[in-house]
Amino acid sequence: MQPQDGGFSPAVRDLLYERTGVDYDSCLINFYEDGKCGMRYHVDPLYGKWTPHQAVVSLGDTRTFIFREISDYDSRWLYRVSNGDMVHMFGDCQDRLQHCIRVERRADDAGPRMSLVFKQRIRGEDGAFLLP
Repeated sequence: MQPQDGGFSPAVRDLLYERTGVDYDSCLINFYEDGKCGMRYHVDPLYGKWTPHQAVVSLGDTRTFIFREISDYDSRWLYRVSNGDMVHMFGDCQDRLQHCIRVERRADDAGPRMSLVFKQRIRGEDGAFLLP
């Protein structure tokens, strides 16, 4: 899937900039239907085309967002993310930490949730985006 131009709400863009100091230009949307939907531990690949800045905005039901050290799987930091919460990943976060959305014990332990993952594309020396 190729990025689609068109931008997003200036109000959202401006609020994210106010909170993070980053001018995001892309958004990935994940949908979690219920408590049985989650995301395993992972890092978000940058492919040399994305900056390490990501802002994850949670919409919908509260879920458990977990970080763990890549070098120590026993280390964990759990956060309950609720409607409107934002997790800002930056710097060496993707190099040091994996993250996940925990699956709940029962499907009805959590309702629908979306995460909006805001990203920033890297520009080449000519100012053009490295991604089309």
